[in-house]
Amino acid sequence: MLGAPRIDSGFVALLALDGFEGLQARMRTGDWVTVPPKKGALAVNFGKLRERWTGGANQAPIHRVIGDSTERFSIPFFLEPSVNAVISHIPGCGAPFEPVLYSDHLWEATVGFVEQRGIAHLRRPKGIGAAS
Repeated sequence: MLGAPRIDSGFVALLALDGFEGLQARMRTGDWVTVPPKKGALAVNFGKLRERWTGGANQAPIHRVIGDSTERFSIPFFLEPSVNAVISHIPGCGAPFEPVLYSDHLWEATVGFVEQRGIAHLRRPKGIGAAS
């Protein structure tokens, strides 16, 4: 079983490892590497928000999960700002960009997930300064 490659939408994701292989990250070369499945360890992954906040200076890694028929459960923790937070360029870090509401960033990222295909028309970006 092979999960679709994806990039997390938020700032940082934490995943407790359970000793089973399955999590892979794609290197810049395009090769996939297995995250060492050390039981009790914590995998830390930076998401698309960190990439955006740093003007692309920090790239969000593409990752996937592979597995067999073994039943397993994963409970990630995603650290993300308030939906009303204004995401603006960090001076001196990467390429400048126009500020954006985190809710608009999150929606943009969400509609890109294969599981959410077809929902893009359901919401319009609020924009900075819009009423909640």
